[in-house]
Amino acid sequence: VQPCKAIAAVAAEMDEPPCRDLAVHHRTRDAVNREARRELAATGRGLALCKFWSSGGPSESCREGDCCSFRHFYESTDEEARAAAKRAAKQRSREISRQELAAYEEIGEDQAIHGDKKTKKLRAACFASWLIQQYGREALSAGAGVLDVAGGQGDLSWSLTMDFGIPCTLVDPGLRRGGQLKSWQRRALRKSGNEGFAHLPVEFSEKYFGPAAGALSAEAAELPAPPPSPHAELLQRASIVVGLHPDEATEVIVDLALACGRRFAVVPCCVFASKFPNRHLSSGAPVRTVNQFCSYLQAKDERIQTAFLGFEGRNKVLHTP
Repeated sequence: VQPCKAIAAVAAEMDEPPCRDLAVHHRTRDAVNREARRELAATGRGLALCKFWSSGGPSESCREGDCCSFRHFYESTDEEARAAAKRAAKQRSREISRQELAAYEEIGEDQAIHGDKKTKKLRAACFASWLIQQYGREALSAGAGVLDVAGGQGDLSWSLTMDFGIPCTLVDPGLRRGGQLKSWQRRALRKSGNEGFAHLPVEFSEKYFGPAAGALSAEAAELPAPPPSPHAELLQRASIVVGLHPDEATEVIVDLALACGRRFAVVPCCVFASKFPNRHLSSGAPVRTVNQFCSYLQAKDERIQTAFLGFEGRNKVLHTP
């Protein structure tokens, strides 16, 4: 079944990326997928192999079971061999991740430095406390406050705003619950009288936050400077740019913060090696693991330092003083 081309086509026609209401997105995607399956059945072609079933081998791992719209058997030995190769590659990737996690845990055993490990639910609060300790409340509150990039539901922004009174702007194009906070958060705001954090539903990229393209060449030619990107001033006024497991936005945070002279603190998580194949270490080796990704980012500026947070999993912070 093809991806939701209808959604992609609408987004491509718009200069400004639309806010994504994920519930609407999922309903539209499912409707397009159902139509694609009907069209496929009309052509007389056989059903596609279920990727969930094949990823688990002969044992059934698809939650749809007998109701699944895809095939739960192999049509040839070649197809079975390809599925086995994919499972082996996934297993190798999991082993690399396990080794990296073991390395993180080994470094983090010094409880005098890192304290007790915390559950994943508290990692946003843990990162917020580290930011306060590292930079101070006054410095973080300066200007437009903290830019929380790719923060999802805004757990980090919520902690900084409600627990420490620091102004925050969540920069994330995804809209959850139609842009509404959770019910307990709305009750907390009513009781406290606080306004909460701001939400800017756009992607964090050079197009929307970077300096004006061609500004230097225009100045040299004594031409009028091009207009800045829509949210360049917000970035210039931010006290710091932060990201807790910001996925694809990780390198953009580092690049834009360095280019605009802003401090940053980011906790890398996923590498997305296939999406960014041009990343290489100084040795020429491609960037494929989290540790390699951290080394790659650190090589961008000698001021970048590292620290470790007290929670399980990806807990290495790259930051500038």
